Amino acid sequence: MKRTLFMVIPLMLMAAVPVRPGEESGKLTLPALFSDHMVLQQKALVTVWGTAGVDQTVVVNGSWGEGVSCQADGEGNWRGQVKTPAYGGPYQLTVSCGGESKTFSDVLIGEVWLASGQSNM
Repeated sequence: MKRTLFMVIPLMLMAAVPVRPGEESGKLTLPALFSDHMVLQQKALVTVWGTAGVDQTVVVNGSWGEGVSCQADGEGNWRGQVKTPAYGGPYQLTVSCGGESKTFSDVLIGEVWLASGQSNM
């Protein structure tokens, strides 16, 4: 009986330990908001965010010559701000961490407007 308990208790403890996603794999992820053919606000600090491995360095570079380096926190979350130029494009935005990188192409820089209202506007 005691022998069985000594074998079962460690297994139960291992199963009870929560595993946080992102920490184990260290995979670089960004929200679906960031994609090819996106438009970024001109002459602004645009925030780029996502997840990576804990305490990993994430580098965000725009082909227009601006970039930023930031550090993932204890949960793998990171956030950086990239300065955008006056209107133009198409550009590329590359986010890299470790040996992994994601490149978004056909990125345009300009005025971003959000309009809403009735269908007869």
